[in-house]
Amino acid sequence: MKSSKLFKYLSVLQPSDWREMLQYFKGSIGEFNDAYKLFSNVYSYRKNLTHKKLEIDYMNEALFPHLSRKSFQNIMSVLIKEIETFWIWKDLKEQKARIELHRLEALNRRGLYLESSKTMKALEKRADNDLSPDLWNDYYVTKGRFEILFSYHPVKQKTKELKEMFSDYMSSLSSFVANIFEYSKTELLNLEKLKSHDWNKEIGMINSLVLEVSPTMLSKSLAWQHDLVKSDYQIKPQQLSQFIRNKKIEISKVLHITYYYRVRRYLLLRARTGEDLYIDELLSLISWSSKVELEV
Repeated sequence: MKSSKLFKYLSVLQPSDWREMLQYFKGSIGEFNDAYKLFSNVYSYRKNLTHKKLEIDYMNEALFPHLSRKSFQNIMSVLIKEIETFWIWKDLKEQKARIELHRLEALNRRGLYLESSKTMKALEKRADNDLSPDLWNDYYVTKGRFEILFSYHPVKQKTKELKEMFSDYMSSLSSFVANIFEYSKTELLNLEKLKSHDWNKEIGMINSLVLEVSPTMLSKSLAWQHDLVKSDYQIKPQQLSQFIRNKKIEISKVLHITYYYRVRRYLLLRARTGEDLYIDELLSLISWSSKVELEV
């Protein structure tokens, strides 16, 4: 099975995924489904996916002796699709603002405008970049406002409310674009330092399009990261380090991991000079990251 697409999918599963996936499949496709039967069998060998009993011919004969090899491979394909669906479900479950956006879209498209307006407020609360910094929060809010503004929502009959919402729509759109630009610019700077390639043209293009927006914890943290990378890790990253360890803020995984590696790189460069202070800080950071499952 090692050469199959299914094996590739199974080999990247985290230990915590296996049992959760088994329970998920029990509800989504049922215990009597062939794909569930196949996964349940593989589950028994999850710690040794190269076991000879997981070879395609062996499983075909042991589990489905009445089926041809092609039919068995079709079951494998079904399981692949179910694994993909599980990943989508799991990722979506962790993105609460995105769930609110999908709920708003579903309600608004069915003419349930009072309910969609309430969901818009819930979305705005979920996507607060001071409490839950995420590159995509402003996008979710912008998309939600777009759904309301460009539909038959009764708010369009009220000039004052319509103007306020359109102003909010432009504000969240500008904030989204500005933050994405800032993140992208920093990534280009980092690539420039790692690969010695000139990205001045692309960075200049971004600078010419940057928008002025109200500062949030997200925009501040993006600026801290940019300064750290731009200065070739000469600036101390205390603010960024404190930010990623702040238990009161639900930072998105992408930002958490990115910022962590930026801070770690700074401490690693300093630790190589032999200074005990930086070595202790580096070990402390790595120890912290393992506890919050940032290492992948």
